[in-house]
Order: sequence, then C-alpha cells, then structure tokens
Amino acid sequence: MGKLLNGLYGQLTGTTGNITSYVLNGQNVTRMVRHKRTRSSEKQLDNELRMKVLNNFFHTMKGYLKAGFSSAAKDSTKNYYNLAIAYNKKDALKGYYPDIEIDCPNVILSEGELLPAENPEASRIAAGIAFTWDTDGFSWGERI
Repeated sequence: MGKLLNGLYGQLTGTTGNITSYVLNGQNVTRMVRHKRTRSSEKQLDNELRMKVLNNFFHTMKGYLKAGFSSAAKDSTKNYYNLAIAYNKKDALKGYYPDIEIDCPNVILSEGELLPAENPEASRIAAGIAFTWDTDGFSWGERI
C-alpha cells in the first residue's frame, strides 16, 4: 500500500502494484519493480561480475568510503557508496567477463578538493593496512 505523506503534494512512500516509491536524500523516487524473464546477455553478465568484484572489494571498508565520499555525495541523489562504485567501476577494473579483477593503482577511495598524496606507500600491519605519504610542510592556514 502506498501512502501520501503531508497531503496530496507530499511525499509518496510504499508499494502499489508493481510501482515502489520512497524518499532518498529528501527527493521522491518512484521505480517500477522489474521481473527478470530472460537469461542475461554477455554484457549483462560482465556488468554483474564487475559489481560483484567491487562490492566484495569495498564491503570491509565502508567506513573509510563514507569518510572519503560523503562530501561528494552531499546535495546529490547518490550516497557515498554509490559514488565509490560509480568512480571505480569505470577505471579500477581490468579484464572482461569472466576474468575481471581490481586494478589497484587506479582505485579511488575518496573524492574532494585535497591535493594528491606525494610518494604514497601502503604496507601490511597486524591490524590491516598502513598508508603513509609525504607532506610539503604547509599548514592549511598558509594555503588560503
């Protein structure tokens, strides 16, 4: 059952027939429920595997992605995770179905206005991965 919140011109939420409506980041979204009837094409299988590889790669670092993409997701209909997938699906994967893998040097873990890291390095430690980089010695106040 669908519901109109705040009267006729308010937000619509719920499901009526094969149409689902909800509010995403303050905007009304209405979608038709899709029923898959045919086998996936080669391009669809490629896309599905790309999504699976990225989701498996990112599922343990959602907190990091949230910190890295939240500012880019502000004032957008996409959330931080959608943006991370969208940026990395284009450039951070190599190969074609069924041999798709992560291209680590091209992975983007944040989006914003900071300068790129100089001499970045990653090393394995007991708690996970340690990232280090060089800075140029300026404080934020001197850059403005």
